Amino acid sequence: MNAQSLAAPERSRGRRAAYRHLRRIIPWRALSLPAMVLVFWAVAAKGFDAYLRYPWLDVPTHFAGGIAGVYSVDAVLLRLRPWTGRVHAAVRLGLAFGLLACAAIGWEFLEFLSDYFLQTHLNLGVADTLSDLFFGLVGGGWGVLVRHYLTRRGYRSSMRRRRRRNTSITHTAGQQSV
Repeated sequence: MNAQSLAAPERSRGRRAAYRHLRRIIPWRALSLPAMVLVFWAVAAKGFDAYLRYPWLDVPTHFAGGIAGVYSVDAVLLRLRPWTGRVHAAVRLGLAFGLLACAAIGWEFLEFLSDYFLQTHLNLGVADTLSDLFFGLVGGGWGVLVRHYLTRRGYRSSMRRRRRRNTSITHTAGQQSV
């Protein structure tokens, strides 16, 4: 995918062109991970009252949300490479972790506001809020480590393939010249 195919659509094309352009930029498969965590949370919390019956379920949900958040933000940042250029993996993953932390804090503020104005009782106290933030950030840190390992491994394997291709071409060229 080149930078020209990701360029902004012309105004005269209308909504369909803008939607097609958005589909090219946003990796929908990567965004499906946070959506699955949110659907799991909604079904478990609202459908079965699982978080009140099984309080330990809160920990793996926030951990999985942290991993999914870092993965999806990093996938979007990788897709924006034609505009941003090549960004070092540490900077990209640090930005993904920072955006995850902002999203987690925003989520906890929304829980508080929902409790205050709508009396929903989503927030179970300060300890619950801090554990939610902690396990979300631990999951995000784990997601950064796994994502760095996977992208680095992919980079190394592509370099090995490139090296093999180059050596086979020079080896073949050397045999033909003899």
